[in-house]
Amino acid sequence: MHNKTLKIEGFSAYDFGSRKIGMYAITDVDKDVQDDLIIPTLKKKEITILSVSDNNIYINEDLKLDDKLSSNITLEY
Repeated sequence: MHNKTLKIEGFSAYDFGSRKIGMYAITDVDKDVQDDLIIPTLKKKEITILSVSDNNIYINEDLKLDDKLSSNITLEY
């Protein structure tokens, strides 16, 4: 297994000064056998699904929130 580091501006998995550091999730959203990253934008008013295709990262979907995200992102199956 290879670990990779990815830095994309405009997103953050934590809120500065908060103990909430799990504001993201990784799962295969689009069922293409590649994991997708579910992560909020810096202002925490949108959640974005980032996907990989042909070694390129693209926005799969943006989900607008009614209020600022204030908790970790968890998945239910």
